[in-house]
Amino acid sequence: YPLLSAAIVEQKIEDHVKHRPHDYTKVVDKVQLSDVMYELDEEIKALKGCELLEAMNSIVLPYGDDQLTWRLAIIDDFTLAYISNHVLADGITGKNLFQDLQIQFSKLYGSEIPSISPNSLLFNYSTDSTNLTHLPDPSDSVIDYAPPYSFIPECLFNRFIIGRFCPNSHASPGVSINYQTIHISASELSKIKQDLIEHEQDKKITLTPYIQAAWLNALYKTGVYNSKVTNFLLAVDARQYFPQENIDQYKYGLNTSATNKYFHNIKDFTWSWVGYLNDYIKWCVNTKRPLYLLGFLTLDKVVGNKNLDVEVRKTKHDKIRTNTLFSNLGVVESNRKEVVDIEDCIFTQHFNGSFYDFSINAITTRKGGLNFVISSTGNASFS
Repeated sequence: YPLLSAAIVEQKIEDHVKHRPHDYTKVVDKVQLSDVMYELDEEIKALKGCELLEAMNSIVLPYGDDQLTWRLAIIDDFTLAYISNHVLADGITGKNLFQDLQIQFSKLYGSEIPSISPNSLLFNYSTDSTNLTHLPDPSDSVIDYAPPYSFIPECLFNRFIIGRFCPNSHASPGVSINYQTIHISASELSKIKQDLIEHEQDKKITLTPYIQAAWLNALYKTGVYNSKVTNFLLAVDARQYFPQENIDQYKYGLNTSATNKYFHNIKDFTWSWVGYLNDYIKWCVNTKRPLYLLGFLTLDKVVGNKNLDVEVRKTKHDKIRTNTLFSNLGVVESNRKEVVDIEDCIFTQHFNGSFYDFSINAITTRKGGLNFVISSTGNASFS
């Protein structure tokens, strides 16, 4: 998988230069163990709970200059962390990596491990390139992100409601981030899933709309926002839209999409609301709306002659920060036949105060149950 040995090449060109080329990705010449492993300070390893999450999320990885955009870090004898820059990886990438590591660690279990050092060579392009496939083609050359004209009025109206009536605030990169964790044990999760089965009737209900309904109900009950509506961005794995014969090439990388819509806060948590949100999410996915949203934002008529590498940097301080992002990675499919098992897992991210007040992240393991990490900006309007 060449993306695991890839780095970003920055264009060292002034931003005002017209027809400025984009940054691009290349496979580096060599990868040593020290390029992959991140040495955590002992003070960080000693932290627990939300303090550990805050410290881990504050780590800034080098960008460009032949530096990989991800690292592994050992917290203790039983805890391994994967840290990545979102530019070349999404949450599913991390889940896939842990699933693959479980298999590889199980193969090595009980065997003699050769001595290694920080300078040990893991990858050498000159000798290993024959076993390496090409970098995968850009996703927009494999699947079509371009929205139909009928999608554009819907998207513009939704953006108008979010911008005018949702409780937005100005982005402020660098503000403090607060963390809260919620753990639902495997037995408790099993009861929730049984409730879903009993109420789904002729439609399969997943956990995601159940969680979304509970969140919208919590916003109503707590009065966090002085508004009856809020926007809710749901991350969607775009790999489901790729041709199946190419799917393995995109196991790693940034292959996410999203829906983003305003919703009324829910006064009472009811199964009818769960069913409505379940139908809405499935309709969006089936009609490729998660792809169209990204496609609309990159249309030539929207972007014009602007260079997105430059525009994102220039506007991040002026951008409006909206309400909630929810990313559910689903179940870590650990192979129970392997000697090494993944007993528990936590997924967390934040956007440095630039995009959302709340970032809700969920991941499930069969033994450990469901873990939520909710991060919020320290200077949000409700803080």
